[in-house]
Amino acid sequence: MGRWERAVITGASAGIGEAMARVLAAEGVHLVLVARRGDRLEALRAELASATVEVEVLAADLATDAGVAAVAARLAAPDPPVDLLVNNAGFGSHGRLWERPLADARGQIAVNVQALVALSHAAASAMVPRAGAPSSTCPRSRACSRAPATPSTRPPRRS
Repeated sequence: MGRWERAVITGASAGIGEAMARVLAAEGVHLVLVARRGDRLEALRAELASATVEVEVLAADLATDAGVAAVAARLAAPDPPVDLLVNNAGFGSHGRLWERPLADARGQIAVNVQALVALSHAAASAMVPRAGAPSSTCPRSRACSRAPATPSTRPPRRS
């Protein structure tokens, strides 16, 4: 087994998400595949599942509160725990904003921003305590965020 044991991959039915599923399965990582198209997820599960790789399918529309809640619940579930989130779901729109229905823009924001933040929050809320990180040492304080950057956490400088 590699660095991770179980990964949730959003947007796993095509593109980068599907490619990530293939790479992680090849490394022996168990998978939770998430996308709207359950039929494509089932086909990918049939291809990737093996005696050494478990593959769960979670068909969810991340433009909806119910879809985000379902994935957040899986991230929070302790058995079996998830230790990697590939927060890949998203889409883009083409054309002039004022010529597209406002509902399209709201759907894009729901998936690309709201779901991304909500699932990142759910994942961190579950993973950090399991990792034994001292998250409880800084309640209601900015002390943790004021810690100086170390060479390993400092972003690279631009030339």
